[in-house]
Amino acid sequence: MQQLSILKNSILICMCLLLSACPGTYVEENVISTFTEKYPFNYIGLIGGNSDTANVEVYFTESDGKEKNKLVRKWVNLPCIIGGHFTNVTFDSLEIQSQNSLGKESSFPSGRKARADYLEGGSHFLRIINHSTSPIEYFIAGNHKMITYDLNKKFSRGTSSSAPPVTTTFSLLPEVLYKNAPIKYLLFPEKKPLSDMYYLDYSITDDCYVYNNRVDTLYFSENRIGDLTVAEAWSIEDVMKLYRAEYHQSIDTVLQIKFSAKWENYPRLSLLGEKYEGGYIWQYEAKPQYYGKILAGDSVQTSDKIPFINHVCYSFYCDK
Repeated sequence: MQQLSILKNSILICMCLLLSACPGTYVEENVISTFTEKYPFNYIGLIGGNSDTANVEVYFTESDGKEKNKLVRKWVNLPCIIGGHFTNVTFDSLEIQSQNSLGKESSFPSGRKARADYLEGGSHFLRIINHSTSPIEYFIAGNHKMITYDLNKKFSRGTSSSAPPVTTTFSLLPEVLYKNAPIKYLLFPEKKPLSDMYYLDYSITDDCYVYNNRVDTLYFSENRIGDLTVAEAWSIEDVMKLYRAEYHQSIDTVLQIKFSAKWENYPRLSLLGEKYEGGYIWQYEAKPQYYGKILAGDSVQTSDKIPFINHVCYSFYCDK
């Protein structure tokens, strides 16, 4: 499981940091290569305005189908969903390199980091301009791919006899979540997996991966999406109501996202509408904003706090 790799690599980093306090030692993170990958924008729901005319302008970067990007400008009527398209993003492959007090050098991969380019024409550029005379609302639904693996292929040893007979498991879901259902699949049920998937708890004993009895099931079979039964796609207004309620601190609506503050090794599920995350006050970090309003004549565009495109970062599985 990805989380196991996170734990093992986190322990290695801690050891390296301790060694770096000794004379003649060092620990550093270096870029070992760069590559370009097509990466999806999130889905953005828009609602509001005061006429049936196309009075909202969307200006964004999109892959040309090869290795370059192109600028696209279009006008849309509300309500509508935009985004979901691909852009070519440049990533750095990272490696931790260290040397201990005996002069022995070691290295191991530490993930990848996107070169975020928010400027016009950059890989992350998307701007929404409200030309109407009244405010509009937007929500953001995550669109990164689900990360799955076959348990039998991932670990060939060390599983306890209590491990359940499941193979298709997941470690990463498109965010945001409502009752264990990714919003993406509520908007587009046809994009969901067709079979149930599983998330397994685990512990580590003598360098073996030993699974506990607890298994979380994420339902996708038939009309199930998470804990919901979905007969048809949710409307933009239905989804907007969830975000609106969450950001107004409704006790009846719980939208969640996995988020990790910079000082934390592991992301954890937390309420989307809570502004900050962190175990201690000195660790608090502002979360990205997944809902907002665009005033008449105003505009918003992608930034590190408005994630029209965003990169998941689960420590050593890292897009950011």
